[in-house]
Amino acid sequence: ALMPERSHLKTLAIAPFSLAKNQFDTMTGPENAAQLSADLQRQMNQALVGSQRFRVLDREFWPHMLREEELVKHYSQSTQQYIKQGQKLGADILLVGHITRLDVSKRQQKMYDSHNTLYHADFLLDVQLLETATGEVLWSERFQRIMTHQQLRQLLQLQLNPLQGQDKALIEEDIQRQLYAQLAADISAAAISRFYPIRVLDKGEDNAIYLTYGDGLVKTGDFLEIYAGEKILKHPDTGLEVKIPGKKVATVEITQIESYYASAKVVDGDANA
Repeated sequence: ALMPERSHLKTLAIAPFSLAKNQFDTMTGPENAAQLSADLQRQMNQALVGSQRFRVLDREFWPHMLREEELVKHYSQSTQQYIKQGQKLGADILLVGHITRLDVSKRQQKMYDSHNTLYHADFLLDVQLLETATGEVLWSERFQRIMTHQQLRQLLQLQLNPLQGQDKALIEEDIQRQLYAQLAADISAAAISRFYPIRVLDKGEDNAIYLTYGDGLVKTGDFLEIYAGEKILKHPDTGLEVKIPGKKVATVEITQIESYYASAKVVDGDANA
């Protein structure tokens, strides 16, 4: 077999996100909101496929089905209609969302005899995981990111101003691409953690730790906390499992990313506790 047995995995499809407006601000001016949304979802699709936690349906099948039923660009269709489409695709789980803001703006600031370019990012998205068989909401989360010029400079480690000796257009494109990629990774990791929380895969020598999340879900330089002694209790009213985290034993820093796992080092505490 070309791939390990995957029939036990749940099948997931990403529905086209509904949009609050037709255009969002970008570094190069207003751009088509549907295209920006599609690009974001494509990155999410890649992260979810790379996680190997789901059988992810090819996102290109979705627009084709919408065309057949004359639903192209009807992003305001009801959740129930999305569920019906997901059922036709054979999905167990449907990821749906609404984008209120996905803006990266810039403005000119005059200082003495020069002009500096200042950047600002403002993202607001609501995302849900739905069970297609029942329509039950399995998970829901709001993602809000507001980043100032100073935060972007720290995040991307770029000298945004002045842009002397650098191609301004290329830097702006790189900033925007990294912001969208991080947002897609955050959403994908949060969705995956609903079913598969990040765990310690193995422990090596010299404080080395191997984690179950890989490329697209974590990044080099991330700091994570390790807990030990988790308890699983049964809620007396609902009968549902309630997970009680144990005590924090260590803090680790991601040092290397692979396709299906990440390497980290212990920077505080003892992961063997």
